[in-house]
Amino acid sequence: TDPEIQRTNLASVILQMMNLKLGDIRNFPFVDAPDDRFVKDGYTLLQELQAVDDKRRLTQLGRSMGRLPVDPRMARMLLAAGEHNCITEMMIIAAALSVPDPRERPPEKQQQAAEKHRLWADEKSDFVAFINLWNAHEEQRQELTQNQLRKWCQKHFLSYMRMREWRDTHRQLHLLCRELGLKESGATADYDAVHKALLSGMLSQIGFHSEQKEYRGARGRQFVLTPGSSVYKKPPKWVMAAELVETSRLYARTVAAIEPEWIEACGHELLKYQYFEPHWHIKRGQVVAYEQSSLYGLIVNPRKPVNYADKHPEAAWEVMIIEGLVAQNMRTRADFVQANADLLKDVTEYEEKSRRRDLVIDDQALIDFYKARIPQHISSTRSLESWLRKAPEAERKALYFTRDFLLSDAAQGISSQAYPPEMSVAGIGFPVTYAFAPGASDDGVTLTVPVAMLPQINEKQTEWLVPGFLHNKVVALLKGLPKPIRKQFVPVPDTASDFIAQSSPQDGGLLTQLAAYLNRTLRPKIESDVLAAIELESHLRMNYRVVDGEGEVLDQGRDLQALQDEFRDQGKAAVLTVSDTRYQKAGIQDWDFGDLPDSTESDAGGLSVRSYPCLKVSRNPETREQSISLTVESDPQRAMDLHRAGLLSLLRQRLSAQERAVRAQIQKDMKPNWLYAKGLGTEAELTEELVKAAFMHQLLPLDQPLPRTQSAFNACIEQRGGVCELADKLIAMFIDWLKIRHAVLKAMRGAVSLDKAMAYSDVQANLERLLAPGFMVVTPWQYLSCFTRYLRAMEYRIDKLQGNLPRDRQSMIEFESLYKPWHAAMKDATPEQRPDLEEFGWLLEEWRVSLFAQPLGTRVPVSLKRLEKRWSEIRH
Repeated sequence: TDPEIQRTNLASVILQMMNLKLGDIRNFPFVDAPDDRFVKDGYTLLQELQAVDDKRRLTQLGRSMGRLPVDPRMARMLLAAGEHNCITEMMIIAAALSVPDPRERPPEKQQQAAEKHRLWADEKSDFVAFINLWNAHEEQRQELTQNQLRKWCQKHFLSYMRMREWRDTHRQLHLLCRELGLKESGATADYDAVHKALLSGMLSQIGFHSEQKEYRGARGRQFVLTPGSSVYKKPPKWVMAAELVETSRLYARTVAAIEPEWIEACGHELLKYQYFEPHWHIKRGQVVAYEQSSLYGLIVNPRKPVNYADKHPEAAWEVMIIEGLVAQNMRTRADFVQANADLLKDVTEYEEKSRRRDLVIDDQALIDFYKARIPQHISSTRSLESWLRKAPEAERKALYFTRDFLLSDAAQGISSQAYPPEMSVAGIGFPVTYAFAPGASDDGVTLTVPVAMLPQINEKQTEWLVPGFLHNKVVALLKGLPKPIRKQFVPVPDTASDFIAQSSPQDGGLLTQLAAYLNRTLRPKIESDVLAAIELESHLRMNYRVVDGEGEVLDQGRDLQALQDEFRDQGKAAVLTVSDTRYQKAGIQDWDFGDLPDSTESDAGGLSVRSYPCLKVSRNPETREQSISLTVESDPQRAMDLHRAGLLSLLRQRLSAQERAVRAQIQKDMKPNWLYAKGLGTEAELTEELVKAAFMHQLLPLDQPLPRTQSAFNACIEQRGGVCELADKLIAMFIDWLKIRHAVLKAMRGAVSLDKAMAYSDVQANLERLLAPGFMVVTPWQYLSCFTRYLRAMEYRIDKLQGNLPRDRQSMIEFESLYKPWHAAMKDATPEQRPDLEEFGWLLEEWRVSLFAQPLGTRVPVSLKRLEKRWSEIRH
């Protein structure tokens, strides 16, 4: 057998030898000297327990541990228990760990034993189970005879002899602690105190729950909990173990849940630290870095924020200058910081406007400026302010930037005329800001618009941007043209300059004027749509920033129509908030609210808001009853549409007798003809449309201004005598349209050859467009009276189609050459463009008659040449 000195844990021997001043163990004349590996392991354990320092010298704590003739780990835990006032609990646990486990688990009765032992188990700690068992045994020992106590132990699967051995060891520890002056507090210690004391002797036996039931431990070890542990089913994130035993795997026995903060507090001298990501913390006003602490390779705290100046003061000084001062992230009472920020913002606008980055000195120059003036021991807001209070005036003044220091000579010549601070749209000045940030949402020119005024913005005005951006935009548009066209206008920059010199935003939209300019010499001519389709860089298109009444940004973007659609309701609410209350009234029964101006002006946050008074019809969603109110709208076109509907409803209220007569006439004349109306709507829907149309065309002609005064409204009332007469005409025409439509649809039924399919499809589409829901109300009377001819033309075309297919197909191609661009233009038409486009649409309808049913004649002379000329006038 090997000598004991070669088999035992040498930590205890080393500690006693050092305490007795017997010299270095490696030089002691043992008969059989221990292996150097065991000596090294002994010193490693003593360093872990902080009994020796890193030079293997005995510490004061080590001297105290040496006075306890127990295992060094136990000695360390007992001394720590004195600090945490848990000597009573620690003596119980230490004694339990020093003897064999008294709990018995017979193979044939393991389940029964486990159930009994669970009486003392604790879901967080196996150590607490020792305390619970001790207290239960002591209670029984005080009350039972020795024989009864034996039976109690047997019943609870406890070894009576081991329980006695545990008590004997506890008594010895009790005497030792008394000799060392470690007194019991008399109060029950809490969980944290007991386990912090335990941790002091088990620092290398901790683990972090990484995956499934496996723990990552110190020095790269991986272990699992023994299934018999009370914490096995709900494994804690962090544990410590009384021992690690290797069988088929490395198992941790007698474990408890701990907090990583306890490891930092207990083993701070053993921890290794790394610092990363130093940065300026605005709220703290100091440089903060993240500290990563580890114990024997196991990361304890991966990311703890700490004051970086305590670790690396010079590096913290540099971070404060770069991220605090130069990046303008410092909150301070120091005047120079705000003054420098204001001046830098002022001069930086030169770069934003001119889209250059060489006008203002770079950040490195600012960093060097501060480094030359601020001492290296300054690294926080507090230390900076403290130094400034004591610094001479010359040193304080030296911290202020000057304009000459910040700007280069290239900044000369940038004027407010080229880059104005505001833009006038619809007679109102809107703030303009600039940003040189390619890829950012606000790159280029941004127009800030209150939500109440958004409907008043006309893209034809804003597409000119500002003078400083206009030349680049025109150049980009010219370069975006197809090469055959672009070649006719080189050099492009000169062409752009010549166009700008001859054009003005007051004369219309940029794209419209540029197309007209190019078409002076260009053959064939181009539409402004060609220019609109050119994809421009974002900074060459206006960015619209929508704000509420408080100036808070609601949204922004470069698609004006999308923004106007998005904020239509919110803009309406904002207009109502600031508009004149005289034009807000519910329950209108008659014109008793005075005259209505075309528009009104109100103030919103210092800006003028234009609104448009109008009548409005509302329908109660529950009762379906209509009511008329006086309100205001932000969109002039919408206001006009609502006012027309409101006027019509008010007139029908006043002229109820005429409406009853019209309805009676409809019922009489339409009764045998409703069968032809299949697919156009219900009887009720078509009856309502006929009533509306009769009143509209007699009292509110679409080509006449709408009444805005009581006298004008009364003049409409005077025309009531013609309502029934016009209704008779309209009903008769409607019956004709229904019959012709029926004949056309009947002619197109059945199997259709491929040659006829295109023609039939065209006729069907035209039929649906002309007789769309509400067509009798929205179509001016002069065109509505032509519908019989338009429908007859369809009938004629179908009748003559057989044998005429090539010519019909050619006519379709010719017709679509103008119909398609007109249809596209109508989708995006502004209120100003719509009248001319609508008139052109009816000319196209006449041309359709001329192409497919020439014998029927047209209302006005039409031809391809005439229409192309008119289309060119409209678009240019």
